[in-house]
Amino acid sequence: MATVILPAPLRGYAAGQKEVSVNGTTVADALSDLTRQPPALRQHVFDERGDLRAFVHLFVDGEELESAAHNQLSLARDARLTLLPSIAGGVSAPTD
Repeated sequence: MATVILPAPLRGYAAGQKEVSVNGTTVADALSDLTRQPPALRQHVFDERGDLRAFVHLFVDGEELESAAHNQLSLARDARLTLLPSIAGGVSAPTD
């Protein structure tokens, strides 16, 4: 089984789990299985069309995937997928 690593901002939608074991032979299958297990996670990972949200970055075994490439990519049985949502914000310049 592949494993999906969830960063802190997404864990609240997956009962606090840091890692979720998923079934699937492709990245798309694995992500589909992931969002069936804790369904609340789906809206934070996928948009209305079922595509990975633009602000969610996907890594497989440490390498970032381009959004168009993830659907067909085959997964090794022990693959580790990481979902990493962009975090908005930053440091503003001090004012005098």
